[in-house]
Amino acid sequence: MAKSGSQCLVPEAQDVLARLKQDIAQELGISKKLADLGPSGVTYAEYGKLGGQMVKRLLLMAKGQL
Repeated sequence: MAKSGSQCLVPEAQDVLARLKQDIAQELGISKKLADLGPSGVTYAEYGKLGGQMVKRLLLMAKGQL
């Protein structure tokens, strides 16, 4: 089993996921902290909200393609 974050199963999707992460971080008001300090610059709660919103958007996008 692959480690979390170690590889993207679809390499072409990596740029799309990075852009989605940036967009949501900006909406949550944590994009500057992420850009300046990296992942260690945000709290677990902030990172959890970011990940949760990413999953929510990905599911909505997938549902729209069905």
